[in-house]
Amino acid sequence: MPRLGNVLALLGALALAACADFPDLDGTITGQVRRAPFPELVPIEEILAAAPRNGQGAAEAAARSLAGRAARLRARQATIARTEIIDDRTRRRMSAAVARHAK
Repeated sequence: MPRLGNVLALLGALALAACADFPDLDGTITGQVRRAPFPELVPIEEILAAAPRNGQGAAEAAARSLAGRAARLRARQATIARTEIIDDRTRRRMSAAVARHAK
């Protein structure tokens, strides 16, 4: 059985929540939207019948897009791995500087 203190705390929290000010959303609706007709209600069967059946759905398109992006990133990574980022002259200069500061 809940203790009286817990019940009173819950009631107090609910009372404070009931006093909250909510933003006036009616002022955000434009006249054009107010005059617009209500959208047509369509049975779900019609929506499902119109959905693509040839593998061109959103999930398939997203999967193809991600697979293509992954392939491009792998190709880019392979190119970077084959490319020498620091040339021999710069590497020697860096090694010499490290050796001077290591003493």
